[in-house]
Amino acid sequence: MASKATKEFRYLLDKLFLFSLTIYILNKWLVPNSLKGGIAFFNNYLNDLIFPAVAIPLILFITKLSKLRYPDTPPKLSEIIPPIIVWSIGFEYVGPVYLNRGTADIFDVVAYFAGGLGSWMWWNYAGLKEKLTQKWKGL
Repeated sequence: MASKATKEFRYLLDKLFLFSLTIYILNKWLVPNSLKGGIAFFNNYLNDLIFPAVAIPLILFITKLSKLRYPDTPPKLSEIIPPIIVWSIGFEYVGPVYLNRGTADIFDVVAYFAGGLGSWMWWNYAGLKEKLTQKWKGL
């Protein structure tokens, strides 16, 4: 059961999703490399870092429409980690090795996991705060 501090997850209207989607589109397709100042982070890792915040709400929205997800609580780690594992294997191993697409980069995998963990913390902030508060009160 959701705690009082848990907010309803808004899927495609979620603030983190909308912000990350905007940054993803700008960085991937609209901002030329010359404006990124030659900083490798923008070309190589930014979109990998924010990809979970873009993709997870889309995936969960589809599962909601399919009646496979209920209730509308913030994503759990068990809903975030499996797709990240699949992306890591697909984008960083299968694509480069078998399809000759992309470049295998362990730092991309680190970025996926960091972005997934950061997104989970953002989406679950209220619940995490409540748990920490209760834990500290119990000490």
